[in-house]
Amino acid sequence: MDRLPIIDFAPFLSGSARGRTEVPRAIAEAAESIGFLYLANHGIAQAVTDAAFAAGREFFDLPPQAKGEIRIREQRGYQAYMDVTREGYLPNLNESFFFGLDLGADDPDVKAGLPLHAANQWPSAMPGFRTPMEAYFKQVFSLGNDLLRACALALRLDEHFFAPYYEKPIPLVRIMHYPASPGARPENQFGNPPHTDYGCLTLLAQDDIGGLAVRKRGGGWIEAPSLPGAMIINIGDMLMRWTNDKWVSTLHQVINNPQRSRYSLPTFFDPAYRAKVACIESCQGPGNPAKYPPITFGDYYKQGLDKTYAYRKTQKA
Repeated sequence: MDRLPIIDFAPFLSGSARGRTEVPRAIAEAAESIGFLYLANHGIAQAVTDAAFAAGREFFDLPPQAKGEIRIREQRGYQAYMDVTREGYLPNLNESFFFGLDLGADDPDVKAGLPLHAANQWPSAMPGFRTPMEAYFKQVFSLGNDLLRACALALRLDEHFFAPYYEKPIPLVRIMHYPASPGARPENQFGNPPHTDYGCLTLLAQDDIGGLAVRKRGGGWIEAPSLPGAMIINIGDMLMRWTNDKWVSTLHQVINNPQRSRYSLPTFFDPAYRAKVACIESCQGPGNPAKYPPITFGDYYKQGLDKTYAYRKTQKA
């Protein structure tokens, strides 16, 4: 395989019989072989995506003090440049902003201090930032639910199999900035070093700068540039575990462009914190027992975050 598969999602969204068979089949093939795919005709309006990117660029141009007023907590707010480190690598050459479901201060899980539950933070210096970001969230959240239905059919399950696990999910949108990085790059420093995503599904919109690459199963890397009108979807560690390793979570990396900043917009579409994840029945059987014990999504997800994000390491100290 020297390029990622491209799947047209329009037939599935239309509800046609062809869409409900061929699209899930294509998703299954991609999920089992490489764990990445391009999703075309996904239903998110290009104008909505463009507005989110424009707002993100304006946000990252704010002075450090303005961004620092909303430093990240419970995966919401501003994550500073070089504030993320993966084991074995120098700090990542990126900065980002996270937000999720709009949980108010009176939300019972927020009041109880449940990890990864907090009110979103928005920059006071940029009052127009919130509107385009929430507009994007609304559409990508809808796509995520449609994609879950297709994934369920791909796994030979009822199409609403995942719905109970997503009754109060913790999806997070992350607008990312990879500043231009001229000069020689240390071998162990990246915009984002080789890694897998911790959660279930990642839905990625990106600009035209390039830099993302996906590890091939047999070695080597596949470049994954932006394709007009398409998003990149990838399988995360939790979904790989959920499917008993039938679907694969694949290493990927980003190298900064030496002349131009790169911007990307991943959405980590993950289930409820308390959702108990156990091996899917269709992914086990005689000679193929469940490899992993049941675990709540929140407990699993926190393990990865705690190893990576500087603010979480400080909280645990």
